[in-house]
Amino acid sequence: RGIYVTLPSVWHIHENEADVHARIAGVEPSGDATANREVTSVLLRLRAVGMRLWMTQEIQKRTESMAAVPVNEMHRLFQQVLGPLQNVLLGIAALVVVVSALTIMATFYQAAERRRRDLAVMRSLGAHRFEILSLVLLEALLLTLVGLGAGMLLGHGGLAAAGGLMRHSLGLSISPWTIDRIELYALGFVALGGLLAGLLPAIFAYFRSPVKDLAGP
Repeated sequence: RGIYVTLPSVWHIHENEADVHARIAGVEPSGDATANREVTSVLLRLRAVGMRLWMTQEIQKRTESMAAVPVNEMHRLFQQVLGPLQNVLLGIAALVVVVSALTIMATFYQAAERRRRDLAVMRSLGAHRFEILSLVLLEALLLTLVGLGAGMLLGHGGLAAAGGLMRHSLGLSISPWTIDRIELYALGFVALGGLLAGLLPAIFAYFRSPVKDLAGP
């Protein structure tokens, strides 16, 4: 957000600043502060946008001033500062997804071990191997979808709850319930990760022998 004021008002605010600092330091003021007024920056808006590069080069070549294109400076800020930070956060999020997938895989493997007798009874009653495989995979997929739904509600709900605070404190206006294409890709990646996490326990359940599971402890 920017506040635009007239140049004389800026001079009026700062014209006594040097005198105040001089009096604080215990020395006499240097004199009339209005004699040292100067313009520190100028904002130019060109009718021909394609001329801004030429104008920037001319200003830096013919004057002692420094020319800056706001769009280029914002792009440089994003590329050098915000971009790497975003990549770091995305990397952390990817690690969280991988750890979550491994946790789901371990949980379903333990659940399959605890229910090996139930699965063996289903096999002995006529259930096919593919039905056992589909059952374990469906359970993993349902758990993943429930987690995705809860995560969406918590994430977007948190943005909606903090939207007013961010707008008043930072001046950022966000749309908390807007779903970006990248977010859809991330949700699909997480769903695929949950499905793959349930694949290994499903394969173990597929190759189990119902005779051994019923005869075992």
